[in-house]
Amino acid sequence: MITKYFPIFKNRDFRLFWWSDFIARVGTQLLTVAISWHLYLLTHSAFALGLLGVFQFIPLLSFNFLGGLLADTHNRKKILYITGILLVGTSALLGIVTLFHIVSPLIIYCIIAVTAGIRAFNLPAYGSVLPSIVDKSEITVAASTFGLQEDIAEMIGPALAGFLIASIGVGNLYFLDAFSTLIAVVALVLMSYSGKVIGEKTHISFGAVKEGYEFLISQKVMWSSMLLDTLSVLFASSIVLMPIFAQDILHVGPQGLGFLYAAPAVGGVVMGVILARGFKIHRQGKILLVAVAIYALATIAFGLSTSFIISLIALVVLGGANLVSVTIRSVIRQRLTPEHMRGRLYSFYSFFWILGDNIGDIEGGFVAGVIGAPAAVVIGGVGALFVVGAMSLYNPELRNHVDEI
Repeated sequence: MITKYFPIFKNRDFRLFWWSDFIARVGTQLLTVAISWHLYLLTHSAFALGLLGVFQFIPLLSFNFLGGLLADTHNRKKILYITGILLVGTSALLGIVTLFHIVSPLIIYCIIAVTAGIRAFNLPAYGSVLPSIVDKSEITVAASTFGLQEDIAEMIGPALAGFLIASIGVGNLYFLDAFSTLIAVVALVLMSYSGKVIGEKTHISFGAVKEGYEFLISQKVMWSSMLLDTLSVLFASSIVLMPIFAQDILHVGPQGLGFLYAAPAVGGVVMGVILARGFKIHRQGKILLVAVAIYALATIAFGLSTSFIISLIALVVLGGANLVSVTIRSVIRQRLTPEHMRGRLYSFYSFFWILGDNIGDIEGGFVAGVIGAPAAVVIGGVGALFVVGAMSLYNPELRNHVDEI
């Protein structure tokens, strides 16, 4: 039935990759909600939530470019095997220390730091799989279908996490994440995708990193779209503060926290279905800027709201705008990147993503600790609007970019 509406699912490797990644993403959402809630219960501190970004940012940034080089010089499937098994271990370890009541904020931070270091090697290899298992003519549909999958996972996972925390506790959620990652590893075994790097031979060296950097700098639309995302997320990130909104502002408890985490994915699912069905985006440079502006405005509305319903609506709008932005940026990167550079270019993409997400979490947690969570979110949304305006005025290449996707 699904192949009738989404013909790309006729591709066996794509099906295996899509479904296993979906299960793993649900597990990751369980882990994200569990850690945030667990840490806030242990500390009741916005600063403690902000420190999560610090302990993820440092190892991700430290190993990011080495991870990209390995993905361009070694079998990508083997890298995914090894890192996948290690990620199973870190999630299981979180579950063990929690169930044996030896957990502390420091232990959580340390395990999360190790997890982030492993992901620095996992992400570039992971990001190189999709364009290797579908035809170039299918890359737009493939990217939007994965965007849809991510949002479905982010809709189901957090809502499920809220109820599971209340019923079985955070420790068991860590074990569920470990199991979901193990399923993704098994799916890799079943895929015919070889993981071999095709194209120009690359060696691990500073020159290889420089080559990737020089290529990225030559593609102004690519790097400026990444920069737009980084700065807007850095200012407008509110995810790390969700436990504060759920517990102290909206008074909805862990079940409500799950719905808050899931709400952006609802908007993303709606937009993802539209794009995955083949809807064409014209004049995508302007659409990208508009989408990020809507994301910023929805962030401001969320920060100002004291109503659970209005907060959910704002987050739904935010999620729909973000899906459009993600799809446009993904297709730009996939279309412009040569096969033998996919690992390195994904590492640069990850660098921008790491800066936005993790520095945004640090900034959001620390600012909220000083002036309060609502004010921090509103100021962040205003900052993101300023970024969109500046990029629109001073970057005509991005604003006028047209490449029907």
